[in-house]
Amino acid sequence: MRKRRLDAFERQQRLEIDEIASNCAVTASEKSDQKKITIYNAPPSASILDKDERGRSEIRKRLSIKYRVLGWTDRHEIDEVFSELYTAAPWLSEPIQWLWENQLLNLDGKWRQVGFPPLLLVGPPGCGKTHLAHMLGDIVGLKTARIDMSARSAAFDIAGIEYAWRSSAPGIPVRTLCGSDHANPLIVLDEIDKAGTSNIGGDPVESLLPLLQRDMARDFVCPFLQGTIDLSWLSWIATANNLDRVPAPIRDRMKIFKVEAPRGEGLRKVVAASLRPVGADDAVIEEVCVLIESGAMSLRALGRLKDEFTAISRRPILH
Repeated sequence: MRKRRLDAFERQQRLEIDEIASNCAVTASEKSDQKKITIYNAPPSASILDKDERGRSEIRKRLSIKYRVLGWTDRHEIDEVFSELYTAAPWLSEPIQWLWENQLLNLDGKWRQVGFPPLLLVGPPGCGKTHLAHMLGDIVGLKTARIDMSARSAAFDIAGIEYAWRSSAPGIPVRTLCGSDHANPLIVLDEIDKAGTSNIGGDPVESLLPLLQRDMARDFVCPFLQGTIDLSWLSWIATANNLDRVPAPIRDRMKIFKVEAPRGEGLRKVVAASLRPVGADDAVIEEVCVLIESGAMSLRALGRLKDEFTAISRRPILH
C-alpha cells in the first residue's frame, strides 16, 4: 500500500513538474514574441501565379516573420560604442555627439532601439563621411546597405518595381530587411547630391521622401509586394559634397552636419593607425599626411596604401 501511494505521489509530482515546464516554455515563447514586431502581413495566396513567379511568395514569407528590434543594453554600452567611434574619427565629433545623444534618449523607450532620425553629412571627398556610417553599423551590429546615389537615375532601386513588369523586384530597403534578422537596419545614401533623374523611371530622390518621415514609412506601399510594409524602423545616413545640390525637401527631412577632413595631429593619428600595423615607418606616414593636407591625396587612398603595404610584407624573400 505504501509503495503504491509513493508511486502515485511520484507520478503526480512528475505530471505537475511537466505542466510547470510546459507553462514556462509557453511563457518564454510569449515573452520572446513580445520582444519582436511584425513589419509585414503577407496576403493569402490567391492564385498559382502568386506561388512562385520571380520569388515573390518566398520574399513575402520571409518578411512575414516576427522581427527583433536591435536595442541597447544600457548607457555603458552606448558610451563604449561612441567612445570607439570618436577615437577612430575625432574630426567628426559633432555628428558623433549628436548620434550619441539620440541613443541615450532611446533608452527611455520600450524597445531601447538602435536608431536615429535621418542624418546628412556634407563635406569634401574622402573626409570620412561614408566611413563613419559603416563604422557605426559594424560596431553596433546593424545590417547596413549602401546605395550609390550617383549611379541612380530612377526610383526603382529605392521604391521597387511594380510586380506586373518582367523586371519587377523590391527596392533596396525591402531587400535589406529580407536579409536582416532585425527590423532596424541602416541605409547609407552615398553622394545624394549627384543623383540623376529619368523621364520614365521617376526621381530616385523623390522616392526617398516618404521613407524619411517615420509616420509615412510606417505604411509604405511596396509595388512589388502589392501591400504595405513598415519601414519606419530603418535609420538613414546620407552623404554629399555640395549641400546646394541636395533638394530642399531632402534637407528639410534630415539633420545636417558640415564636416571637414582631418588635419594636423588628428590626421597623423588616423594615418598612423591605418599604416603602421602594416609596416609603414614615420617617414612614410609623414609623407602621406603632407599629400592629404595638400589635396593631392584623399583619405580614401589609405585603404589602397594599406593593401599595398600588406602585399609587400607577404612577398617571398628571394635568395
